[in-house]
Amino acid sequence: MAKQGHEYTKDYREFALTLHLHGPKAYKYLRETRHFPLPHPHTIQRWLRSVDAKPGLNKMMLDMLERRCQGDQAKYGCVSLMLDAMSIRKHVQYNPHTQSMSGFVDMGDGNSETEVATEALVFMVVGLQGHWKTPIAYFLTKSLSPETQRVLLSHALEELHARGIRVVCVTMDGHASNVSMCNQLGCELKGDPREPLQTSFSHPVTGEKVFVMMDACHMLKLARNMLQAYSPIATTTGQINWRYINHLNDVQKKDGLHAANKITDKHVYFENHKMRVSLAAQTLSCSVSVTLRTMRDLGYSQFKDCEATAQFIEVQDAFKWYVLHINFMQVSERWYVTMYVDMMFSCLNVFFYAVLFLLELPCIQCVSGTRCF
Repeated sequence: MAKQGHEYTKDYREFALTLHLHGPKAYKYLRETRHFPLPHPHTIQRWLRSVDAKPGLNKMMLDMLERRCQGDQAKYGCVSLMLDAMSIRKHVQYNPHTQSMSGFVDMGDGNSETEVATEALVFMVVGLQGHWKTPIAYFLTKSLSPETQRVLLSHALEELHARGIRVVCVTMDGHASNVSMCNQLGCELKGDPREPLQTSFSHPVTGEKVFVMMDACHMLKLARNMLQAYSPIATTTGQINWRYINHLNDVQKKDGLHAANKITDKHVYFENHKMRVSLAAQTLSCSVSVTLRTMRDLGYSQFKDCEATAQFIEVQDAFKWYVLHINFMQVSERWYVTMYVDMMFSCLNVFFYAVLFLLELPCIQCVSGTRCF
């Protein structure tokens, strides 16, 4: 560990960077308490300034993936491309490293913009065979149109293909701009519900199928929000109604005992916790479905007609665990991965886009006064 000369060697730098990445607190402990001869964190920051981190596609990261793919085709040759946008605070400041102002809209094309960015759109690739992920691009935007987003996605697919990396699916949330972008690429996500959905589009270079997969966590929250906002929903087996969740919470609070489920006031009145996926997952869980039927069998009049709601929750729970328990590390052959992914996406997208369809439908009042779809 002793420093040799005035400069840190390449191996020494890599060790320090990796150690600091895994745990800054552990790094500080080893350096200050155990007196390991590690460089100061400011030195690490100065090393990282040489990394090209400008908006747009990161050529350095793409080239690194190409080298990894050439060394291990099975692990790095088949990926999922994820994209998501997040809100950022409006702020403009001078960057002394690039000697320019940062904070404006920047699509990575070198064009100067005068509008201050309010969102960051990030592209990330995740390995289907192996526990790895890496961002490959980000863009500072204000109001990105579906047409521009489609161009950016197509460019990312082309760059990955040029480096021998096959994109099996594109994962995103159920935002309206994302759905519109997918329709422009060749999908049919909001057509006639009686017709088959087109949940894939052709690769811009190879013409192979690229599946579109809505983020499971986001769609689970949408399903919960739909159940709460559009209840009652009429079905052939009865009404799906949010009030049964309310009744369950009231009974458990009154009796002071939870019937093997997680339902609390936070699950019922989730307006201040909309982003917490755990609340939606615990609400639409098998334990809640079983509890509703148990309450009915015990003679609670509030749960007399809860069967349709219990069945609806069971369906959400089944799809949730189907998504979460898939482990591609158990699949060794690449052709089998492709077949497995094809089968999984074709099945799951029926559920995900059904949720999108229900959220877009207008409220239709039938004779009994309940909402029907």
